[in-house]
Amino acid sequence: TVGRAPMANPPRQKGTRWETECLPDIQQLYGPAVDRSPLKGIHDMGDFINTPVVVECKSTLVPKFLEWARTLERKSARWVLLWHGDRRKKPGALAVLPYDLALHLLSHCHCEEPTECPNPTIVAATGE
Repeated sequence: TVGRAPMANPPRQKGTRWETECLPDIQQLYGPAVDRSPLKGIHDMGDFINTPVVVECKSTLVPKFLEWARTLERKSARWVLLWHGDRRKKPGALAVLPYDLALHLLSHCHCEEPTECPNPTIVAATGE
């Protein structure tokens, strides 16, 4: 992982664990060049490098979807937020994305069951 130092901040460690857990899935979509981003403060462009969209991971008990979405909209028109809260409760992890991107994803999945779709995430994220 690029430029990350160990942290003693428990909430930040929780977020780091969630990013690390998401990394293999993001690499499966976009290839092995994807890695976690170095910390950049106000110049942050998401939690991963080498992706065609800004991907942000959040691990909190209380979601702040609107606040996070507004921040991501300032970074890019193409973004996805991956969130999970208390893993002992349902629902599990959730994805939040712009309305246009969601419509694009829905327009490319004509399956009876979501599990039958070949890989709608790639279609939605790349815009193909």
